[in-house]
Amino acid sequence: MRFPNAYNGVKKIFSAEILHLVAVILMAVGLVTAVIAGVVGTAVGDAAELTEGEFVVTVGGIIGAVSILAVGGILALIAFILQIVGVGQAMKDESYFKTAFIFIFVGIACTVLSCIPDTVLTDFFISLFRTLGQISQLLVTIYIIGGIQRLASKMGNIDLERKGSTIFTLITIFYCVAIIVCIVSLFATLLAEIFAICALVIDLVTYIIFLSYLAQAKKMLAE
Repeated sequence: MRFPNAYNGVKKIFSAEILHLVAVILMAVGLVTAVIAGVVGTAVGDAAELTEGEFVVTVGGIIGAVSILAVGGILALIAFILQIVGVGQAMKDESYFKTAFIFIFVGIACTVLSCIPDTVLTDFFISLFRTLGQISQLLVTIYIIGGIQRLASKMGNIDLERKGSTIFTLITIFYCVAIIVCIVSLFATLLAEIFAICALVIDLVTYIIFLSYLAQAKKMLAE
């Protein structure tokens, strides 16, 4: 094994991305649940009286959405920590991971700020921090891919190096779409939740593509 630090680091990054994937799915489910609860709440709000069934659906939906989002947020935080450790190990063998290490902290700060309740921050700033978080995560992903490509070059794995360029292009496109969605939500606050769901779906596709590349990188570094 030529790059033991990179191997252990990429293994942790791979685990972190799996947790990220689960967190994204939970957040998407939580947001959908919140939207449904909001629609039901609006519908019954126009009625003269609130029946027991409607009350259970509305309140239960809100509680369920908050709980799911909270679990997703906790998993995302754990994934961030695991990603920090993994990138920290990998950068001992490849300098590209050092830049990714910096942007991880920027992404953490933006993610925390975007989770502040709208009673404290306006929807504009919440969406703004969410957008900055997307940009930071894009840069982290780009430099991780770049680091793997450099390691693949050193190990003579031309196929993985070339595939990194393709993955880089696909992920950049998906992230740019997600960032545009977040920017649009800054000026369409009434549709912010819908845009947030769209961004999470894009994240889901991105994570799956990234995971496939990390799995191959882990296999290569184990040799």
